[in-house]
Amino acid sequence: MSLDFTIDYTTGDMVIKADHSVAVSTGKDEVVQRVRTRLAKQLGEWRYNLASGIPWQDSTQSPGLLGSRTAQSAIRQYVVKTTTETDGVTGVNVVQVRFDTAAREYVIQIDIDTVYGNAIITI
Repeated sequence: MSLDFTIDYTTGDMVIKADHSVAVSTGKDEVVQRVRTRLAKQLGEWRYNLASGIPWQDSTQSPGLLGSRTAQSAIRQYVVKTTTETDGVTGVNVVQVRFDTAAREYVIQIDIDTVYGNAIITI
């Protein structure tokens, strides 16, 4: 595996350490970050591969998952597919998708196996 810049999930910015160097993620943390980044990518967002990403919002390529009453099973399928295609992931054990009506957001929890051990990701 390699290493990657550590991303602050709240701001989406790179994490800068006290010594002003850029924090890096390695091992299981890197795999988890790659999964989170891939799941957050909107279909058609990356200009070098327009087929990469999940159709969260309506686009010319596909209807979006957000706002769909039947989206939970479709979201689960996209999550499993995207996660298993991520380098370092060896298996997906459990995917839970819940729509929080009060907050109007999906909460996705994934239990995965990586080459570095088990990880649980909540998005």
